[in-house]
This record gives sequence, C-alpha cells and structure tokens, in this order.
Amino acid sequence: MSIKKFKTLSTLLLVVAIIAGIYGYGASSIAEKAAARDVNDIGLKIVERKCYYNADESPYINGRYHIELTYEIKNGTKATLGWVQIKTHVYDKSGVQIGTLNTEFGGYYGSSMSLKAGDTIKLVTDFAEHQPGNNQFFIDFYETPVKDLRFEYEVTEANFDN
Repeated sequence: MSIKKFKTLSTLLLVVAIIAGIYGYGASSIAEKAAARDVNDIGLKIVERKCYYNADESPYINGRYHIELTYEIKNGTKATLGWVQIKTHVYDKSGVQIGTLNTEFGGYYGSSMSLKAGDTIKLVTDFAEHQPGNNQFFIDFYETPVKDLRFEYEVTEANFDN
C-alpha cells in the first residue's frame, strides 16, 4: 500500500471514528435523559375523598353532587415534573372495575406543577354531576365507602420542565 493511500485511509477512518463517537455520545445522552424521565417512577395515591351536595350551585337543575379527590403525587424521576395526565381505575371490594377517572395536574397549556425530583405534592381534583342517576359509575363511587374501593393508577402522559 502506498503512503498516499495509507494517509487517505487513515483520514477516512479517523472521520468515521469521530462520527461514531459523536453519535454514540448523543445516543447515550438521549437514553440517560429518557431513563431520568421514566413515568413509571411517578408515584400516585388518592389520600382523601370528599362527597357532598351543593343545592345552591345550580338552582335550575336542583343543585350538584361532587366527588373531590386529593391525590398525593411523588416525583421519583430525576427531572422536574411539569404536568401529568393520569388514569385511575376504580374497583369495588369484589374486584370488579366500576369505572375509570381521567385527571390532569399542572395543565398542558399554562401552569406547571414544577415538582422537583424526589418531592411530593398533594393536589385536589373534583368531578360533579347535576343528575347522577344517569351515571352508574358516579353513583357507585359516591356511595361506596373508600375502604371498599381499590385504585390502580396509570400515568398516560407527562411533561418535564428540564
């Protein structure tokens, strides 16, 4: 092999090695960032439920029934959690699923929870019905004691501030 071919081949191999190094660093950086933001590391739990009726809320349709839920959210990721969308599957004491709640905290458009890595926060959500007789899930959830319910949580989407 001539010296000219050797220099050309050496330069080509050096360029390939540099590109491979840059790609490898970028790929590992992306993988590290994804691992730091694993939604399975977000802990969820309903810690309180309040059920009430407000007769004065809407006089034209005889008031409104409310179920207010307090969620405890623990950010077990390594990034600051901005907002989270949750599905809460609700089961009765016999194990039959009576319904699913879709909840969002932090807001996709606007405010951020800014829940730092390792921190825990309690947030309240409310859902209501004017005429709960048309919604069997609402009736069951409203009337069943919390000790007779079981919850499973699923993070369907999350956004991180950093």
